[in-house]
Amino acid sequence: MRKIILNSVLLLFSMVLCAQSVVVDYEQTKHMKIGGDNPNDTHKLMMQVYSRPTYYKLFIFKDKSLYQKQEVVDNGQKKYILPVQGEVKVESVLTNYADKKQIQEAIYARKKFWVESQLQQNYQWELKDGEQEILGFLCRKAVAKTDTGIVITAWYTTDVPYKMGPLDYYGLPGLIMKVVSHPENQPENNVETIAINIGEQSSLPSIEKFNKNKTISSAEFQKLIKDHLEQLKMMRGGGVNRD
Repeated sequence: MRKIILNSVLLLFSMVLCAQSVVVDYEQTKHMKIGGDNPNDTHKLMMQVYSRPTYYKLFIFKDKSLYQKQEVVDNGQKKYILPVQGEVKVESVLTNYADKKQIQEAIYARKKFWVESQLQQNYQWELKDGEQEILGFLCRKAVAKTDTGIVITAWYTTDVPYKMGPLDYYGLPGLIMKVVSHPENQPENNVETIAINIGEQSSLPSIEKFNKNKTISSAEFQKLIKDHLEQLKMMRGGGVNRD
C-alpha cells in the first residue's frame, strides 16, 4: 500500500513541477429508497433510473477549476426520465479562486441558467478519525452539516496539493476524492461522488460559454425556483387565475 501511495504522490508532484492541469474523473451515484420495504415494479424501476451513475471531470489548473458533466456513449438501452419537482441539474461549474467567483451552468424546468455567485466557504468542516484508500491515495475523513440538515462526509488526500473537489466542495487540506451526502436521519437516501481516475492535461477545456452567456445571481435563481414551485402548487390546487 505504501508503495502505491508513494508512486501516486510522485505522479502528482511531477504534474505540479511541469505546470500541468490535474484532471480527476468522478462517478456520482444516487441512492433512494422508494416504496418502503416492499417496493412494487414501478418503485423498482424508479430506483433503477434514479441510481444510474453520472460522470464528471474536474480540471484543475493554477487558480481555476472546471467541473463538467461527461456524456456517456449510448449502448442502445431504453432511457427513462425521472422528473423530480424542484430538481436543479448542474452541467458544469467554473470556479475562479483568484477572483473568488463561481459560475454554474444549471438546468431547471428544462431551461438553462448561468448562475454567478461569490466564492465562499460553504461548509464548516470537522476533521475526524478514519482513513480510506482511494486510487492509491491515503484519504482522511471530514464531516460537515448544512443549515437544512444535510450531513456531508468527505474523504480528502493531503498528497495532492489542491484544496478543491467536486461541485462546490472545497476548503479541506487537500483534494477531495469522495463525498457522501444525505439527510440527517435518512442515510439510505444518499448521493455518493467518488474519484475513479486521476491524470494530467496541458490546459483547461474552452470556457468561452461562461463568458458569452448572461448570468443571474444565486439569489435571483433561488427566487425563480421558489416562484415556480408556488405557481405549480397553485395550479394543482385550482388557484389559477384564468382572467
